[in-house]
Amino acid sequence: AVSSSPALGSDGTLYVGSGDHSLYALGAKLTNAAPTLSAGSVTPENGNTQTPFIFSVTYADSDNDEPAAIALKIDTNPPLALSKRQHGDNTYVTGVVYEYRTGLSEGRHQFSFAASDGALSARGDTTSHTGPQVAPGPPLTLADSPWPMAGHDVRHTGQSPYRGPDKARLKWKFPTGGGVTSSPALGNDGTVYVGSADHYVYALSAAGALKWKFLTGNSVSSSPALGSDGTVYVGSNDSSLYALSTAGSLKWKFKAGGGVFSSPALGSDGTVYVGSRDGSVYALSAAGSLKWKFKTGGGVSSSPALGSDGTLYVGSGDHSLYALEASPTGSSLSSGGEKDAEFDEHGAPVFGLSSNLPNPF
Repeated sequence: AVSSSPALGSDGTLYVGSGDHSLYALGAKLTNAAPTLSAGSVTPENGNTQTPFIFSVTYADSDNDEPAAIALKIDTNPPLALSKRQHGDNTYVTGVVYEYRTGLSEGRHQFSFAASDGALSARGDTTSHTGPQVAPGPPLTLADSPWPMAGHDVRHTGQSPYRGPDKARLKWKFPTGGGVTSSPALGNDGTVYVGSADHYVYALSAAGALKWKFLTGNSVSSSPALGSDGTVYVGSNDSSLYALSTAGSLKWKFKAGGGVFSSPALGSDGTVYVGSRDGSVYALSAAGSLKWKFKTGGGVSSSPALGSDGTLYVGSGDHSLYALEASPTGSSLSSGGEKDAEFDEHGAPVFGLSSNLPNPF
């Protein structure tokens, strides 16, 4: 209880006693210094279209105010929110490093940083930087492993050259912290990759032992897809598509406008295709830069399938199946209602082995 009468100092500080055996000094901050940005950079300075680039900048505030917003702008693209390099680092007086990881399209790029403490915009390193120079990268395709993605291949045939077990005999089971609706992908070395509702992507040995796990921002229903270089592509309900190394470290992530339940598909040119609950189908480079997106009339939980002619087929919550050209714009060839197509249990188009049309099994 507060029975004490307050006293007001000349600097605006209010002093008051409390029944909790304490004297309190209360006061709003009378001055506010603008934050500063410094040491803006990109690593590496040059690369190719499969190189993950790390943009970083140091944010400092003499009042120890955290940033209300801190962003990276690349070329004329919309600003991208940065994240702390070290989570839990709140030493804003001395400076906290923020970063963003992404891939880039071919060519020379410009980038700049901006931040605010909620009242004042940051000073310092806010001008435009030139770089990096990005060259074409080598082609990246789907891994040639026993089961590299949901449905086995980009046509979702579900066909394997290997014979399955004759009897249901348990070899092992691995407990996660949530339900597992993600379908596993298998690497050439026997590693099993799978997502869980506990927000993690898991990599397990062929004997069921944990090799590593990677924490996303929400549940992982998306099924991983494996690139020929070992990259693990997987979506999360935190609205992101992640690219992870074989050791479980983040190579890059791409932020969509809604949850990514869809399982990614990899084209023969290395393009990564995935749908989002924001209603869009995205085409990304192997390094995570946006090539194009196509807007449907509903959420896209369906996993894209690629026909032998390169046509991309994907279902939408607007009750339609879309056929998209493998072009820089992803233009629609056609769309049809559900009665015109066959889907698997996840709403993904399914193809037969000798047809470019959905296979009704």
